[in-house]
Amino acid sequence: MLYYLVALFDKVSYAIIKPLQESISNEYKLYKNLPMLHITLAVIEDPDMDKLNEVVKNTLKSYKKFEVHLNGLIKFGDPYRSVNLKVDEESGIIKKLSIELYENLLKEGFKLTSNPDTWQLHVSLANPYFAQRVWGEDEFESAYTKLQDYNFDRELLIDEIQFWRPINDENKMVVFSYPLP
Repeated sequence: MLYYLVALFDKVSYAIIKPLQESISNEYKLYKNLPMLHITLAVIEDPDMDKLNEVVKNTLKSYKKFEVHLNGLIKFGDPYRSVNLKVDEESGIIKKLSIELYENLLKEGFKLTSNPDTWQLHVSLANPYFAQRVWGEDEFESAYTKLQDYNFDRELLIDEIQFWRPINDENKMVVFSYPLP
């Protein structure tokens, strides 16, 4: 099974981007329960949980809450049909953290399906995962076009890293939580 290491926004930042997700979900009737907005840092296959927890804790020792720059949109076509806010990887800390986690986990023998050299960091606003229906190509393109009108360009705060199971139930998906000081 695949698990996800994700960066989470503080409440103020979350409140800034949630209306974009709600707007698309409501217009296209995608989600009964909105997935939590996040930035995926790593995707790990069948990890040893205790060992992973240790590696992540050690990696995060030198990190505090940090800002991430989101600028514009990026879309992923079939089979994903995902509309996303683009993370400005030049803004530094998030990319550095993603690379450091990847290298440390790889060094400890974890099987990762994400590689920071090819993985475009993003915040998914809408995609077929956890949706109550699959949206059509026209809807996907229309949503992307409508979101471009927002001209999104903001600095938002990351205040926590979490390790998730791939389910859309906040009570069951969080395996480990790492609040940043």
